[in-house]
Amino acid sequence: MITNVNSADRHLIESLPRRDTGGSPEFLRLKLGARVMLIRDIDVDDGLVNGVTGTVHSFGYNHTSLTTVNIAFDNSNVGKTLRLKNSKQT
Repeated sequence: MITNVNSADRHLIESLPRRDTGGSPEFLRLKLGARVMLIRDIDVDDGLVNGVTGTVHSFGYNHTSLTTVNIAFDNSNVGKTLRLKNSKQT
C-alpha cells in the first residue's frame, strides 16, 4: 500500500488486474517516481530480466484506460530494442 499521497497526486496511482501485469500481484499500485524491479524475465536479449531496477517515468493512456507504465531503467541499455520498436509504431 502506498502512503503519504496527497489528494493532488491520487490520479497518479494506478491499479492493474493480474492478467495485465505479467503475473504480478492482483493489483499493482504505482505513482510517478516509484522505484520498481522486474520480478521475471521478459526479454533477456534486451536486458529486461529479473532484478533490473528503474523508476516509474510516466503512464500511457487510451481514453480512460491505462495502457503502459513507462520505466526509466537505471541502465539506459535495458529495454532499448523495445523502446525503438514502440517509437516506430506511434
